[in-house]
Amino acid sequence: MIPLPVYGEGLGVGFPLSVHGEGPGVGFLIARIRGILTEILDEHRVIVEVGGIYYEILLPVIVMKELRDRHDVGDEVTFSTIYEFEGSAAYGNLAPRLIGFLKDRDKKFFERLIKVKDFGVRKAMKALVVPSEDVASAIERADFKFLTTLPEIGKRTAEKIVAELKGKLTEFARADSVPVEISSDDEMPDFKREAIQVLLQLGYKRTEANIMVNRAMTRKPEIATSEELVKEIFAHTKAG
Repeated sequence: MIPLPVYGEGLGVGFPLSVHGEGPGVGFLIARIRGILTEILDEHRVIVEVGGIYYEILLPVIVMKELRDRHDVGDEVTFSTIYEFEGSAAYGNLAPRLIGFLKDRDKKFFERLIKVKDFGVRKAMKALVVPSEDVASAIERADFKFLTTLPEIGKRTAEKIVAELKGKLTEFARADSVPVEISSDDEMPDFKREAIQVLLQLGYKRTEANIMVNRAMTRKPEIATSEELVKEIFAHTKAG
């Protein structure tokens, strides 16, 4: 029921520039949709009306749960979206799909997850029955027992996910679940130490502060002042 995107005044959407071979190709031309939640079709699908156009949006299980907890039919909702095609361009059976998320960080995590070989959109949507930070934390600590409790993830799939993603998901994982190397004050540059002191004054624990600083420096290693560092930390926290 998702209409093919069309060009129109104020819509700001259009056809994808390319489709990546056989299988789903992920596009980013429809990055966000805001409209009226008009119908919840089932555990994965909702209808959102935007300016007289009705979009069917697919939601991972946990996103649907969060939506039901926060919104009712008739509410205005905003989804961060992935616009992708299912099918094969070679056989001419491509079908467009919109996948929605209430938080940008969940969308980014989903994009990482579906890059795992043979673990596509359909499996990921069914597997995410718990918050993405819980899944990311399990991957970072190689918790195969937890991962295999999720739908669509057996032992081999869990091993593949950990092999491909471990060490790449710290920005999504819970702060207390990711090992972090804590430098002593003597080994730490002044601007990092100053940023940590700001976080401590705001009530964060030292371990949390170290993790936040390390993650920010991983994202932007060019940072050289405490002001830039604190700004990056809280910009990312707000975005998540």
